[in-house]
Formats: sequence, structure tokens, C-alpha cells
Amino acid sequence: MKNNIKKLGMCVSLVMVVLIYTACSDTPLAPSEDPFSESVAAQGLTSDQITWVSWKQEVVDQINGGKLLRGTANKMITANNGGTVGGANTYGNKVVIPAGALAENSFITVDVICVDGNDQCGAGIDFLPSMQFLTDVKVTLSWEFIGYDGGDLTFYVYYSQDDGGTWSEVETPEIDYENETVSIYVDHFTRFAWGF
Repeated sequence: MKNNIKKLGMCVSLVMVVLIYTACSDTPLAPSEDPFSESVAAQGLTSDQITWVSWKQEVVDQINGGKLLRGTANKMITANNGGTVGGANTYGNKVVIPAGALAENSFITVDVICVDGNDQCGAGIDFLPSMQFLTDVKVTLSWEFIGYDGGDLTFYVYYSQDDGGTWSEVETPEIDYENETVSIYVDHFTRFAWGF
């Protein structure tokens, strides 16, 4: 009889622990409302939630004037050889495509663009066309021509996979302070921009 009472007491204790745990934790039927959950973070930020770093005035004038003497580069890249598109003509922004990264010969474009948000002309770069690569390509972004005075304010590189609808911060880019660039390895093209 003592053993049965002891077993019953243990069962009641176990049931109480389970009930307390269930009452204090999220139930599997209720969605998490945590604003920092991975699913919320994956949605990204809208353009008006980011303070964009502007281009220097000379770049803004060329973009707004429609006379982009510099700012666009395009080139046919052969799948067997790879190649580089961009550089000096695109204010230091470029992509290096290694041999074998393309499924077929492709016309690649690097465009300096104005990212709009809160009436700003943010420093943005489009890499086109939208495509998937067989191996990663190296995208290099330069901050030499952005309107940043070198103060204490930290800025970030953002990317958008939906033509600027939503933006996410680039995680762990390779930073080259001497050349004022960051490099990112990607398996598909997207839009990039600088923001605070």
C-alpha cells in the first residue's frame, strides 16, 4: 500500500510539473509574437526604415541628370573564362566571376543607382541580370564615393532580393579599410545599398 501511495504521489508531482511548464510556456498552437524571431528577421526592413548613406554630390548629379558618364558597366562574360565587370567606371563597385560560375555565356551589368527612402538618394548598386551561379562570385562594394565623412557613425551594407521592397543587413562582409571596400561572396545577383 505504501508503494502505491508513493507511486501515486510521484505521478501527481509529475503531472503538476507538466501543467506548470505548459502554462508558463508558449503552446504549440499559438504563434510566437517575439519581434526578434528568425521568421520576423527574415522579412527584412522596408526602405523607409533605413537611413541611407547618400552618394557624393557628383554621383547624385549624374544619376539625377540622366547623363551617367560613369556608373554603368556591362560586359559579355564567357562561362569558360569568367571575368570582371565594373571597377573605375562604377565608382569601385564590381563583380568577379570565376571560370565555371556561369551555366552559359552571359551579359553582366553593374549599375550605380539611387535607392529612395525618406526622400533620400541612397548609395545603391544593382548587379544584373537576376541569375543563379554554379559557384560563388565575389561582389566588391566601395565606399569611396559615398557621402560619409569618416566620423564615428557606423554604416552597414544592406541587400535586397526583391528590387528594394525589403532589405537585410549583410552578415560578415570582408572589409578592406585601405581600399575602402567590402567584399561579399554570393551565389546569385541582388541589389546592395549603404545605410546607417
